[in-house]
Amino acid sequence: MRNTLALLAAVVLIVLVLGYFLNWYSLVGVESQGGGHRLQIDLNTSKIKADISKGKEKLKETIQEIQDVSENAKTPAELPAAPKTGSEKIFRF
Repeated sequence: MRNTLALLAAVVLIVLVLGYFLNWYSLVGVESQGGGHRLQIDLNTSKIKADISKGKEKLKETIQEIQDVSENAKTPAELPAAPKTGSEKIFRF
């Protein structure tokens, strides 16, 4: 249970820090009429949606590149044999 809460706290912290640097939200301290203070949070939902869709596209491209590399990888039978230098010793049992 404690590990789950720690994971949840880490995810929330990462999203808050990432959102701050990507300008997903802004925090503004506003003075109210009665002399108190208020915290105003403005969310930029269009920027959040745009960044998430860009991230999805980048992830799809990366997965496709990995699949292309793995499909084009040569099997050991296709690799050229190492040249013999004459210094190899042959052990017979």
